[in-house]
Amino acid sequence: MELRVLEAPGDFIYVALEGRLDLAGVQAVQPQFTSRVVARKRSTAVDVSGVTFLASLGMRMLVEAARTVHRVGGRLVLLRPQQHVREALEMAGLAPLLPVASSEAEAFSLLGSA
Repeated sequence: MELRVLEAPGDFIYVALEGRLDLAGVQAVQPQFTSRVVARKRSTAVDVSGVTFLASLGMRMLVEAARTVHRVGGRLVLLRPQQHVREALEMAGLAPLLPVASSEAEAFSLLGSA
């Protein structure tokens, strides 16, 4: 599992996750994800197009980050999830908490309306 920090317009955070968000993946990336996203408490776009598997622990990590950011008036948006990842999020009922964007422009537009 890998986390990359990308350049974002304005005061947003933009990161990309790649790999499997299963137990091992979450353990590998959560400390860095927490310090880059959760601790800063700013609206964040998370590119999950490279996430090949999303387990419940991965969903929990994303939900906790979204809730923390939301408490300070921000939003967390997932960008370009693969179809099976999107379906897992929908089946878990997480769409209201973890909105999905299909492009960077859409993601940053959603973040700007937070």
